[in-house]
Amino acid sequence: YVSSAYYTEAERLLSQMFGKPSLLLQSLTVGHSTSIPLLVGDDDAVILDAQVHDSVQNAVTLLNPRGIHVEVVRHNRLDQLSERVKALSQTHRKVWYMADGVYSMNGDFAPVKDLYKLADLHEQLYLYIDDIHGMSWTGPNGTGYVMSQGEFHPKLYLTTGLTKAFGTAGGLLVFPDEASHQLVRRNGKSFIFSIQMPPTILASTIASAGIHLS
Repeated sequence: YVSSAYYTEAERLLSQMFGKPSLLLQSLTVGHSTSIPLLVGDDDAVILDAQVHDSVQNAVTLLNPRGIHVEVVRHNRLDQLSERVKALSQTHRKVWYMADGVYSMNGDFAPVKDLYKLADLHEQLYLYIDDIHGMSWTGPNGTGYVMSQGEFHPKLYLTTGLTKAFGTAGGLLVFPDEASHQLVRRNGKSFIFSIQMPPTILASTIASAGIHLS
C-alpha cells in the first residue's frame, strides 16, 4: 500500500523513453517470473528460441503445473517458427515466441523486422523479447536493439534491464497496452510479496533516464 514516490517518477521517465507503459522490478529474472505466468493463458502455447536467456527458460517452467504446451525451435530459424505457429494456431488461442534481442552467448541479434512481419501474418503470434543486452547503447534514447528496428509492435511484450549499460539496477517490463500493464501490476506476485528497490537505486535510475532522454 505504501511505496517510494521515486517509483512513480522512475516509471514515468522509463515509459516516456519507450512510449509505452512500463513496470520496474528488482531484476529482470524477477520480471520474467512475474509476467510470463500472467500473460500466458491456459489455452496458449509457448515456443522458445533455443538460445533464449536462461532466466526466460526458468520462468517458463512455472507454466508446467497448468499443462501449457511449450516447445523449442532452433536458433533464429524463422521457417521452423512459422511452421509451428501455423500448426499450434489450430488448437491454441495465442502462440508466444520468446527470444532475446541480443543473445548473451554469441552476441548475435534476433531478426526483429522479420518477426514483426510474422506477427502481422499470423494473428495468434505474440512476441516476448528480452533485450537487456541491447539496452542503452542503441535505439531511440538508448531504448535498445529491438527499438532500433522500428516502431513498437502492437503484439510485442518487451523486457529489458538497467544493470548493463544503463548503469543502475532493476528489470523493466514494457507493455503494448494499458490492459496488460495493469494485469501484471495488480496481480504480479513480486508487487505483492517482494521487497522494494532501495531509494538510492531508484534515484540513480531517474538520473540515468534523464540522461537518456537528453
